[in-house]
Amino acid sequence: MRPLTALEMLEVWERASTTGTTRRALALLRAACPEARAEELAALCVGERDARLLTLREWFFGSHLDVRTECPSCGERVQASFELDNVRTRAADGLTSRVVLEDHETAFRLPDSTDLAAIESCQDAASARRLLLERCVLTEAQNLNEQAVAEIVKRMNALDPQASIRLAMGCPACQNRWSALFDIATFFWQEIHVWARRMLREVHTLASAYGWSERDILSMSAARRSMYLDLVAS
Repeated sequence: MRPLTALEMLEVWERASTTGTTRRALALLRAACPEARAEELAALCVGERDARLLTLREWFFGSHLDVRTECPSCGERVQASFELDNVRTRAADGLTSRVVLEDHETAFRLPDSTDLAAIESCQDAASARRLLLERCVLTEAQNLNEQAVAEIVKRMNALDPQASIRLAMGCPACQNRWSALFDIATFFWQEIHVWARRMLREVHTLASAYGWSERDILSMSAARRSMYLDLVAS
């Protein structure tokens, strides 16, 4: 895997902006991992995919993150700041596993991006979880009761902890405390979207002022581009 240039990132953003979260994540990895086949990247367990996205995000935007959300109790806007190393954890313990449920052994595999893409159209969390289990449980899945389902999900999270990162949040207004799921695929793309729109405005400004091409402008360092923008504005 290698870092992406500003021009490459803008091209990925343009190609994948109308797709879903999973396809956007894979588009980023395909650009950063030209040596890997698309099906190989899609077959990575979610934790491995997200670990690569964390690294790609660090290369492009740095290691510091600011997360903004709403308190589920009072609706207050809450911000949390942390470093990427705070949400990095160990690699998945294998891609398939077995668990004993109701005196019989049930085999399952860890979810990958093809599974996440399949459940994106589900109407609610319950139907998404059921479809995910139908795809990932390698033995009979239709007759699993809720206790068995919960045990398999718990086991999946334990085997692939990077796939289910939760942040401890606290509200300064009402003192409510909760844990929030941190999805690097969604978070990273939101950052890319904001960055891309800003880049296009900067390209427009500098191209209009100097007649430079988009490629030339994007190949500049951020510091040099900022200096030229200051000159245009002065």
